[in-house]
Amino acid sequence: MADLRGGKREGAGRKPSGKSKVQYWVTPEEAEFLRLKLQEKRNEIHSEPVEELVIKICPKCGKKLKLRHRKSDNKPFLGCGGFPNCTYLEEIL
Repeated sequence: MADLRGGKREGAGRKPSGKSKVQYWVTPEEAEFLRLKLQEKRNEIHSEPVEELVIKICPKCGKKLKLRHRKSDNKPFLGCGGFPNCTYLEEIL
């Protein structure tokens, strides 16, 4: 810890490097808790089942259909990769 009683603090004569470094001090128990929480989040991301990849072709223009999600209700659909020139959509049930 820096001595603040009248003398120069450690690093007081240095210029800032431009990058701010913030350090958080945690106990080993807190560090373990945070590590486990992070691992849980990573497992959630990777635990979703991966559907079989089927490449479909747009019947209008011949480009690949891409998986998209509606902004209004987040439902998935297949949209033409040639959008906005081709507006073919296929609903996913």
